Amino acid sequence: MKRKITHIRDLAQIEKELFNTKVGVLALTVERDKVIQLATTFVYLHKNIYVFFDEGNEIYRDVNLENNGNFIVLQNRSTSGKEYLTSTSISGSVKKVDDNRTMTEVREEYIKKYSKTDDLFQGDISVLKALFIDSEEFLAIEQEE
Repeated sequence: MKRKITHIRDLAQIEKELFNTKVGVLALTVERDKVIQLATTFVYLHKNIYVFFDEGNEIYRDVNLENNGNFIVLQNRSTSGKEYLTSTSISGSVKKVDDNRTMTEVREEYIKKYSKTDDLFQGDISVLKALFIDSEEFLAIEQEE
């Protein structure tokens, strides 16, 4: 079976996928050279990916801010009897959110995105800390099967 792979270059289409997707996979370096992958909820805002952690969380505490991180979302869809798999990857430097105004905005966006989905939204996020990927590269492909 031949697969058709298409690179998506339309930023509006990529952003639509990111706004509509609830969960992705965060890959980053903790400690010195230990790479971890974590399935997590997220917020896409100002072309960056934001992820929340408890303040005492080991990943948040030990993240290596000198290395880049990567965030990937996958979507399956069917149209006219065809199956499509869309993969969107965002790469960039990993940073901690330390600006109160940005943190408030990200929290508000998180509540808007997840408060309708009871199993993903679990109450008070005002005590959480956030990391973000300061996006440097977007790569999106669609595979037709």
